[in-house]
Amino acid sequence: MKFAHSKEDNLGLDDKTLLQNIGWRYLISERFYYNLYLARQKDSEGTEVNFPEVRFRDKYEIERFGIRNDLGYEIDKNHSVEIGAFYTIEKGTYSFKIRDIKEGRDIEGKEEYNKNPFEVSFYLQNKLNLGRIHLFPGLRWDYFKLNERRNISPRFNLSYDLLKDLSLNLSAGAYYEPPELTEFSKVNGEHLKDIPSKLVNQYVLGVDHKFRNVNIKLEGYYKDYKRLVLDKKGFAKGIDLLFKYKDRDILSFLSYSYLVSKRYNEDIKWYYHDYDETHTIPFVFNYKLKRWLDLNLKYHFGSGKPYTPYKGTPIEGKWNSERYPEYQRVDLKLSKDFRFSNSELTTYLEIVNLFNHKNVFMYYWDWDEEKGSCERKAVYQLPFLPILGAIFKF
Repeated sequence: MKFAHSKEDNLGLDDKTLLQNIGWRYLISERFYYNLYLARQKDSEGTEVNFPEVRFRDKYEIERFGIRNDLGYEIDKNHSVEIGAFYTIEKGTYSFKIRDIKEGRDIEGKEEYNKNPFEVSFYLQNKLNLGRIHLFPGLRWDYFKLNERRNISPRFNLSYDLLKDLSLNLSAGAYYEPPELTEFSKVNGEHLKDIPSKLVNQYVLGVDHKFRNVNIKLEGYYKDYKRLVLDKKGFAKGIDLLFKYKDRDILSFLSYSYLVSKRYNEDIKWYYHDYDETHTIPFVFNYKLKRWLDLNLKYHFGSGKPYTPYKGTPIEGKWNSERYPEYQRVDLKLSKDFRFSNSELTTYLEIVNLFNHKNVFMYYWDWDEEKGSCERKAVYQLPFLPILGAIFKF
Protein backbone atom coordinates (compact mmCIF):
# COMPACT_ATOMS: atom_id res chain seq x y z
CA MET A 1 0.00 0.00 0.00
CA LYS A 2 1.29 3.45 -0.89
CA PHE A 3 0.19 6.42 1.17
CA ALA A 4 -0.52 9.60 -0.80
CA HIS A 5 0.38 13.11 0.27
CA SER A 6 -0.14 16.55 -1.20
CA LYS A 7 2.52 18.55 -3.03
CA GLU A 8 2.50 21.13 -0.25
CA ASP A 9 3.67 18.58 2.32
CA ASN A 10 7.39 18.07 2.81
CA LEU A 11 6.98 14.57 4.25
CA GLY A 12 6.04 11.46 2.28
CA LEU A 13 5.66 7.79 3.24
CA ASP A 14 5.82 4.68 1.08
CA ASP A 15 4.69 1.41 2.69
CA LYS A 16 4.49 -1.72 0.52
CA THR A 17 3.96 -5.46 1.02
CA LEU A 18 4.44 -8.16 -1.61
CA LEU A 19 3.07 -11.67 -0.95
CA GLN A 20 3.62 -14.80 -3.04
CA ASN A 21 2.67 -18.36 -2.06
CA ILE A 22 1.99 -21.77 -3.52
CA GLY A 23 0.55 -24.92 -1.93
CA TRP A 24 0.28 -28.60 -2.72
CA ARG A 25 -1.83 -31.28 -0.99
CA TYR A 26 -1.34 -35.03 -1.49
CA LEU A 27 -3.72 -37.71 -0.18
CA ILE A 28 -1.52 -40.68 0.64
CA SER A 29 -4.60 -42.68 1.67
CA GLU A 30 -8.12 -42.02 2.95
CA ARG A 31 -6.68 -41.30 6.41
CA PHE A 32 -3.21 -40.05 5.57
CA TYR A 33 -2.32 -36.70 3.91
CA TYR A 34 0.64 -34.42 3.24
CA ASN A 35 0.68 -30.63 2.69
CA LEU A 36 3.50 -28.48 1.32
CA TYR A 37 3.50 -24.66 1.28
CA LEU A 38 6.07 -22.22 -0.10
CA ALA A 39 5.84 -18.50 0.62
CA ARG A 40 7.71 -15.24 0.05
CA GLN A 41 6.97 -11.87 1.67
CA LYS A 42 8.71 -8.57 1.12
CA ASP A 43 7.95 -5.51 3.26
CA SER A 44 9.36 -2.05 2.70
CA GLU A 45 8.86 1.19 4.61
CA GLY A 46 10.22 4.40 3.16
CA THR A 47 10.33 8.02 4.32
CA GLU A 48 11.05 11.12 2.27
CA VAL A 49 11.61 14.57 3.79
CA ASN A 50 12.06 17.61 1.55
CA PHE A 51 13.38 21.00 2.60
CA PRO A 52 14.57 23.90 0.44
CA GLU A 53 18.25 22.96 0.80
CA VAL A 54 18.19 19.31 1.83
CA ARG A 55 16.32 16.18 0.73
CA PHE A 56 16.41 13.03 2.90
CA ARG A 57 15.21 9.55 1.95
CA ASP A 58 15.46 6.27 3.85
CA LYS A 59 14.03 2.77 3.50
CA TYR A 60 13.70 -0.38 5.58
CA GLU A 61 13.36 -3.61 3.57
CA ILE A 62 12.67 -7.02 5.07
CA GLU A 63 12.33 -10.15 2.94
CA ARG A 64 11.15 -13.55 4.18
CA PHE A 65 11.16 -16.97 2.50
CA GLY A 66 9.29 -19.84 4.13
CA ILE A 67 8.53 -23.53 3.68
CA ARG A 68 5.97 -25.53 5.65
CA ASN A 69 5.31 -29.29 5.75
CA ASP A 70 2.25 -30.92 7.38
CA LEU A 71 1.65 -34.62 7.83
CA GLY A 72 -1.72 -35.76 9.21
CA TYR A 73 -3.22 -39.11 10.13
CA GLU A 74 -6.74 -40.04 11.26
CA ILE A 75 -6.35 -42.85 13.78
CA ASP A 76 -10.11 -43.31 14.07
CA LYS A 77 -13.25 -41.14 13.83
CA ASN A 78 -12.57 -39.65 17.29
CA HIS A 79 -8.82 -39.22 17.21
CA SER A 80 -6.46 -37.62 14.69
CA VAL A 81 -2.89 -36.32 14.92
CA GLU A 82 -0.87 -33.86 12.85
CA ILE A 83 2.84 -33.07 12.87
CA GLY A 84 4.62 -30.38 10.93
CA ALA A 85 7.76 -28.33 10.41
CA PHE A 86 8.46 -24.74 9.35
CA TYR A 87 11.61 -23.18 8.02
CA THR A 88 11.86 -19.42 7.49
CA ILE A 89 14.82 -17.34 6.37
CA GLU A 90 14.82 -13.57 6.73
CA LYS A 91 17.08 -10.71 5.74
CA GLY A 92 16.78 -6.99 6.25
CA THR A 93 18.48 -3.84 5.05
CA TYR A 94 18.36 -0.16 5.89
CA SER A 95 19.45 2.44 3.35
CA PHE A 96 19.44 6.23 3.28
CA LYS A 97 20.33 9.09 0.94
CA ILE A 98 20.88 12.74 1.86
CA ARG A 99 20.87 15.20 -1.01
CA ASP A 100 22.52 18.59 -0.45
CA ILE A 101 20.66 20.62 -3.08
CA LYS A 102 22.80 23.72 -2.64
CA GLU A 103 26.13 21.89 -2.94
CA GLY A 104 24.84 19.32 -5.44
CA ARG A 105 26.25 16.29 -3.61
CA ASP A 106 24.86 13.10 -2.05
CA ILE A 107 25.62 11.15 1.11
CA GLU A 108 24.49 7.52 0.96
CA GLY A 109 24.64 4.54 3.28
CA LYS A 110 23.38 0.98 3.58
CA GLU A 111 23.35 -1.49 6.48
CA GLU A 112 22.38 -5.15 6.76
CA TYR A 113 20.77 -6.04 10.08
CA ASN A 114 21.83 -9.66 9.97
CA LYS A 115 22.88 -11.96 7.16
CA ASN A 116 20.09 -14.48 6.54
CA PRO A 117 18.85 -15.22 10.08
CA PHE A 118 16.51 -18.21 10.07
CA GLU A 119 13.80 -19.85 12.19
CA VAL A 120 13.03 -23.56 12.55
CA SER A 121 9.82 -24.83 14.16
CA PHE A 122 8.23 -28.23 14.79
CA TYR A 123 4.73 -28.85 16.12
CA LEU A 124 2.48 -31.68 17.26
CA GLN A 125 -1.31 -31.30 17.31
CA ASN A 126 -3.88 -33.82 18.59
CA LYS A 127 -7.64 -33.82 18.11
CA LEU A 128 -9.80 -35.88 20.47
CA ASN A 129 -13.61 -36.17 20.36
CA LEU A 130 -15.08 -37.38 23.65
CA GLY A 131 -18.82 -37.04 23.17
CA ARG A 132 -19.70 -33.40 23.83
CA ILE A 133 -16.10 -32.56 24.66
CA HIS A 134 -13.53 -31.84 21.95
CA LEU A 135 -9.87 -31.51 22.98
CA PHE A 136 -7.00 -30.03 20.94
CA PRO A 137 -3.73 -30.36 22.92
CA GLY A 138 -0.57 -29.28 21.12
CA LEU A 139 3.12 -28.57 21.51
CA ARG A 140 5.52 -26.41 19.49
CA TRP A 141 9.32 -26.07 19.50
CA ASP A 142 11.07 -23.04 17.97
CA TYR A 143 14.68 -22.11 17.28
CA PHE A 144 15.48 -18.51 16.34
CA LYS A 145 18.93 -17.98 14.84
CA LEU A 146 18.70 -14.22 15.30
CA ASN A 147 19.16 -14.46 19.08
CA GLU A 148 20.01 -18.20 19.22
CA ARG A 149 17.10 -19.08 21.52
CA ARG A 150 15.16 -22.35 21.76
CA ASN A 151 11.60 -22.29 23.10
CA ILE A 152 8.87 -24.83 23.86
CA SER A 153 5.25 -23.67 23.67
CA PRO A 154 2.41 -25.76 25.12
CA ARG A 155 -1.07 -24.98 23.76
CA PHE A 156 -4.49 -26.28 24.63
CA ASN A 157 -8.01 -25.84 23.21
CA LEU A 158 -11.27 -27.22 24.58
CA SER A 159 -14.75 -27.06 23.06
CA TYR A 160 -17.89 -28.20 24.87
CA ASP A 161 -21.22 -28.67 23.06
CA LEU A 162 -23.83 -27.00 25.28
CA LEU A 163 -26.52 -27.65 22.66
CA LYS A 164 -26.55 -29.04 19.14
CA ASP A 165 -25.72 -25.64 17.62
CA LEU A 166 -24.12 -23.93 20.63
CA SER A 167 -20.61 -24.54 21.97
CA LEU A 168 -18.41 -23.10 24.72
CA ASN A 169 -14.75 -22.68 23.76
CA LEU A 170 -11.66 -22.24 25.91
CA SER A 171 -8.04 -21.94 24.83
CA ALA A 172 -4.69 -21.12 26.43
CA GLY A 173 -1.19 -21.15 25.08
CA ALA A 174 2.29 -19.69 24.98
CA TYR A 175 3.53 -17.95 21.82
CA TYR A 176 7.17 -16.98 21.24
CA GLU A 177 8.40 -14.45 18.71
CA PRO A 178 11.98 -13.45 17.88
CA PRO A 179 12.89 -9.77 18.08
CA GLU A 180 12.29 -8.01 14.78
CA LEU A 181 15.31 -7.04 12.71
CA THR A 182 14.48 -3.33 12.99
CA GLU A 183 14.45 -3.55 16.81
CA PHE A 184 18.16 -4.34 16.97
CA SER A 185 18.98 -0.87 15.66
CA LYS A 186 17.20 0.54 18.72
CA VAL A 187 19.04 -1.55 21.33
CA ASN A 188 22.39 -0.08 22.28
CA GLY A 189 25.34 -2.07 23.59
CA GLU A 190 23.61 -5.46 23.64
CA HIS A 191 24.68 -8.58 21.82
CA LEU A 192 22.01 -10.40 19.86
CA LYS A 193 22.27 -13.43 22.15
CA ASP A 194 21.39 -11.25 25.15
CA ILE A 195 18.00 -10.30 23.71
CA PRO A 196 15.35 -12.90 24.66
CA SER A 197 12.45 -14.06 22.53
CA LYS A 198 9.21 -12.21 23.16
CA LEU A 199 6.64 -14.28 25.05
CA VAL A 200 2.87 -13.90 24.86
CA ASN A 201 0.65 -15.96 27.17
CA GLN A 202 -2.83 -15.94 25.65
CA TYR A 203 -6.20 -16.91 27.18
CA VAL A 204 -9.49 -16.97 25.27
CA LEU A 205 -13.06 -17.77 26.37
CA GLY A 206 -15.99 -17.69 23.97
CA VAL A 207 -19.25 -19.09 22.68
CA ASP A 208 -20.11 -20.15 19.12
CA HIS A 209 -23.68 -20.44 17.84
CA LYS A 210 -24.68 -21.80 14.43
CA PHE A 211 -28.23 -21.49 13.16
CA ARG A 212 -29.02 -22.37 9.56
CA ASN A 213 -27.06 -19.85 7.47
CA VAL A 214 -26.02 -17.70 10.43
CA ASN A 215 -22.95 -18.06 12.65
CA ILE A 216 -22.49 -15.88 15.77
CA LYS A 217 -19.26 -15.84 17.79
CA LEU A 218 -18.48 -13.97 20.97
CA GLU A 219 -14.98 -14.11 22.49
CA GLY A 220 -13.15 -12.42 25.31
CA TYR A 221 -9.36 -12.61 25.50
CA TYR A 222 -6.36 -11.55 27.55
CA LYS A 223 -2.75 -11.47 26.34
CA ASP A 224 0.17 -11.11 28.73
CA TYR A 225 3.37 -9.81 27.03
CA LYS A 226 6.73 -10.56 28.63
CA ARG A 227 10.41 -10.07 27.73
CA LEU A 228 9.78 -7.31 25.20
CA VAL A 229 12.79 -5.64 23.58
CA LEU A 230 12.02 -1.97 24.18
CA ASP A 231 9.45 -2.32 26.97
CA LYS A 232 9.47 -4.37 30.14
CA LYS A 233 5.97 -5.83 29.87
CA GLY A 234 2.52 -5.28 28.44
CA PHE A 235 -0.99 -6.61 28.02
CA ALA A 236 -3.92 -6.60 25.62
CA LYS A 237 -7.50 -7.43 26.50
CA GLY A 238 -10.70 -7.20 24.57
CA ILE A 239 -13.92 -8.60 23.16
CA ASP A 240 -14.68 -9.76 19.61
CA LEU A 241 -18.24 -10.20 18.32
CA LEU A 242 -18.84 -11.71 14.86
CA PHE A 243 -22.00 -12.20 12.79
CA LYS A 244 -21.57 -14.29 9.64
CA TYR A 245 -24.12 -15.16 6.96
CA LYS A 246 -23.57 -17.60 4.09
CA ASP A 247 -25.80 -19.10 1.41
CA ARG A 248 -25.38 -20.08 -2.22
CA ASP A 249 -24.93 -16.53 -3.54
CA ILE A 250 -24.10 -14.41 -0.48
CA LEU A 251 -21.21 -14.38 1.96
CA SER A 252 -21.24 -11.56 4.48
CA PHE A 253 -19.96 -10.75 7.94
CA LEU A 254 -20.18 -7.91 10.42
CA SER A 255 -17.94 -7.74 13.47
CA TYR A 256 -17.20 -5.47 16.41
CA SER A 257 -13.98 -5.40 18.44
CA TYR A 258 -13.18 -3.68 21.72
CA LEU A 259 -9.48 -3.46 22.64
CA VAL A 260 -7.25 -2.07 25.37
CA SER A 261 -3.52 -2.58 24.77
CA LYS A 262 -0.77 -1.09 26.93
CA ARG A 263 3.00 -1.35 27.40
CA TYR A 264 5.23 -0.50 30.36
CA ASN A 265 8.81 0.72 30.56
CA GLU A 266 10.82 2.40 33.29
CA ASP A 267 10.84 5.86 31.68
CA ILE A 268 7.27 6.27 30.45
CA LYS A 269 5.52 3.85 32.83
CA TRP A 270 2.20 2.55 31.46
CA TYR A 271 1.15 3.92 28.06
CA TYR A 272 -1.19 2.96 25.21
CA HIS A 273 0.44 0.78 22.57
CA ASP A 274 0.81 2.20 19.05
CA TYR A 275 -1.82 -0.22 17.68
CA ASP A 276 -4.36 0.30 20.46
CA GLU A 277 -7.67 1.11 18.77
CA THR A 278 -10.60 0.99 21.18
CA HIS A 279 -13.41 0.31 18.70
CA THR A 280 -13.29 -1.27 15.23
CA ILE A 281 -16.22 -2.31 13.01
CA PRO A 282 -15.50 -4.11 9.72
CA PHE A 283 -18.27 -5.17 7.34
CA VAL A 284 -17.94 -7.35 4.22
CA PHE A 285 -20.63 -8.24 1.69
CA ASN A 286 -19.98 -10.62 -1.22
CA TYR A 287 -22.72 -11.32 -3.75
CA LYS A 288 -22.48 -13.65 -6.75
CA LEU A 289 -24.39 -11.79 -9.47
CA LYS A 290 -23.76 -14.61 -11.93
CA ARG A 291 -21.73 -17.79 -11.87
CA TRP A 292 -18.75 -15.86 -13.26
CA LEU A 293 -19.42 -12.37 -11.85
CA ASP A 294 -18.96 -11.23 -8.20
CA LEU A 295 -19.71 -8.02 -6.33
CA ASN A 296 -17.74 -7.18 -3.18
CA LEU A 297 -18.45 -4.33 -0.76
CA LYS A 298 -16.22 -3.57 2.24
CA TYR A 299 -16.55 -1.01 5.03
CA HIS A 300 -14.17 -0.37 7.91
CA PHE A 301 -14.52 1.92 10.92
CA GLY A 302 -11.81 2.58 13.49
CA SER A 303 -12.06 4.92 16.46
CA GLY A 304 -8.45 6.13 16.09
CA LYS A 305 -5.02 4.97 17.23
CA PRO A 306 -2.87 6.91 19.73
CA TYR A 307 -0.03 9.31 18.91
CA THR A 308 2.41 11.47 20.85
CA PRO A 309 1.72 15.22 20.47
CA TYR A 310 4.10 18.16 20.55
CA LYS A 311 3.02 20.92 22.89
CA GLY A 312 3.97 23.95 20.83
CA THR A 313 7.73 23.36 21.27
CA PRO A 314 10.18 20.66 20.13
CA ILE A 315 9.48 18.87 23.44
CA GLU A 316 7.16 15.89 23.19
CA GLY A 317 3.97 15.66 25.17
CA LYS A 318 2.90 12.59 27.14
CA TRP A 319 3.59 9.42 25.16
CA ASN A 320 0.58 8.30 23.05
CA SER A 321 -1.71 10.59 25.03
CA GLU A 322 -3.89 11.74 22.11
CA ARG A 323 -5.83 9.97 19.35
CA TYR A 324 -5.99 10.29 15.60
CA PRO A 325 -9.42 11.05 14.09
CA GLU A 326 -11.74 8.16 13.37
CA TYR A 327 -10.99 6.05 10.29
CA GLN A 328 -13.69 5.24 7.72
CA ARG A 329 -13.36 3.63 4.31
CA VAL A 330 -15.67 1.99 1.77
CA ASP A 331 -14.26 -0.19 -1.04
CA LEU A 332 -16.26 -1.53 -3.98
CA LYS A 333 -15.05 -4.34 -6.25
CA LEU A 334 -16.48 -6.11 -9.31
CA SER A 335 -14.67 -9.27 -10.49
CA LYS A 336 -15.15 -11.66 -13.41
CA ASP A 337 -13.83 -15.24 -13.66
CA PHE A 338 -12.54 -17.03 -16.73
CA ARG A 339 -12.13 -20.77 -16.13
CA PHE A 340 -9.94 -23.01 -18.29
CA SER A 341 -9.18 -26.72 -18.07
CA ASN A 342 -6.29 -26.41 -15.57
CA SER A 343 -6.27 -22.75 -14.65
CA GLU A 344 -8.38 -19.72 -13.80
CA LEU A 345 -8.13 -16.02 -14.60
CA THR A 346 -9.90 -13.37 -12.51
CA THR A 347 -10.10 -9.78 -13.70
CA TYR A 348 -11.46 -7.03 -11.47
CA LEU A 349 -12.27 -3.35 -11.16
CA GLU A 350 -11.90 -2.01 -7.62
CA ILE A 351 -12.59 1.44 -6.24
CA VAL A 352 -10.67 2.13 -3.04
CA ASN A 353 -12.12 4.72 -0.66
CA LEU A 354 -15.29 5.15 -2.67
CA PHE A 355 -16.42 8.28 -0.79
CA ASN A 356 -12.91 9.78 -0.64
CA HIS A 357 -12.86 10.01 3.17
CA LYS A 358 -9.71 11.79 4.38
CA ASN A 359 -8.09 9.28 6.74
CA VAL A 360 -5.05 10.53 8.64
CA PHE A 361 -2.08 8.17 8.60
CA MET A 362 0.14 10.28 10.85
CA TYR A 363 0.89 13.79 12.03
CA TYR A 364 4.23 15.55 11.91
CA TRP A 365 5.32 18.91 13.24
CA ASP A 366 7.23 21.68 11.47
CA TRP A 367 9.24 23.90 13.79
CA ASP A 368 8.84 27.62 13.01
CA GLU A 369 11.84 29.57 14.33
CA GLU A 370 10.11 32.95 13.99
CA LYS A 371 6.94 31.90 15.82
CA GLY A 372 8.83 29.70 18.27
CA SER A 373 6.24 26.96 17.94
CA CYS A 374 5.38 23.79 16.01
CA GLU A 375 2.79 23.59 13.26
CA ARG A 376 0.98 20.27 12.99
CA LYS A 377 0.55 18.76 9.51
CA ALA A 378 -1.12 15.54 8.37
CA VAL A 379 -0.11 12.73 6.03
CA TYR A 380 -3.20 11.05 4.59
CA GLN A 381 -3.88 7.50 3.48
CA LEU A 382 -5.21 6.44 0.09
CA PRO A 383 -7.76 8.79 -1.50
CA PHE A 384 -10.42 7.76 -4.03
CA LEU A 385 -8.51 5.30 -6.23
CA PRO A 386 -9.81 3.08 -9.08
CA ILE A 387 -7.74 -0.07 -9.74
CA LEU A 388 -7.79 -2.55 -12.61
CA GLY A 389 -6.18 -5.91 -11.90
CA ALA A 390 -5.93 -9.58 -12.70
CA ILE A 391 -5.18 -12.79 -10.78
CA PHE A 392 -4.05 -15.97 -12.51
CA LYS A 393 -4.30 -19.37 -10.75
CA PHE A 394 -2.94 -22.62 -12.07
